[in-house]
Amino acid sequence: MTVPVVLEEFINRFKGWISGSGDLTELVGAFSSLSTYTIIAFVAIGLSLLIFGKKLFAVFYAVLWTVIGSHVGYLWGQGMETLYTIELMILIGVLLPLVAIKAREIFVFTMVLFGTGFFATYIAQSLGTFQSLTILDPPFVLAGCLLGWLAVRFMDYVMIVSTSLVGAFLLMLAVSYFFRDITDLLTMLLVFLATSLFGIFLQMDVYLKNKKSSKKKKNRSKGAKR
Repeated sequence: MTVPVVLEEFINRFKGWISGSGDLTELVGAFSSLSTYTIIAFVAIGLSLLIFGKKLFAVFYAVLWTVIGSHVGYLWGQGMETLYTIELMILIGVLLPLVAIKAREIFVFTMVLFGTGFFATYIAQSLGTFQSLTILDPPFVLAGCLLGWLAVRFMDYVMIVSTSLVGAFLLMLAVSYFFRDITDLLTMLLVFLATSLFGIFLQMDVYLKNKKSSKKKKNRSKGAKR
């Protein structure tokens, strides 16, 4: 099965997961039909994001919006001729990451703003409470604005956490692929948690050391000028 087909199946299962009709095991299972070489590539990308995520964030960010843009173009192009659909996918897939990179702070703020309301309502509805909640309810909007401001204010930490989470997710896929007979939901969550924390702490340690080193160099240069 090709990667685009698997991604479409993953998106459909993701929609089922957020609507409550599926679980995480089914969501991850969408990748079980990929080739071994593709999963090995996932491992390489996952490890790279865990260790060098902050340095690779610009590439990861651009690829993310390219995939989103291509999918949006595909959705908008349904019903058109195949050539027009492909042209629309390429057009939006190129333009959207360019705009997202140029206005990165605005895009990050918007993602966190709506993401906060989405996950809050999803958790509440999964627990069977407050079924009438929407992502635009004032408490969620206020919380999203606060978290969005913090995300923009501490962009370096957002880079570290986001790349670590994505890297951990890719490694979790690899574990579930190679050990599908013995992995269950709890095992996958433990692998995800352990690897994501490893990436966060590792990158944070390197980042803080580099920040401290650069601060010392600035102080030395100021002292030399005096």
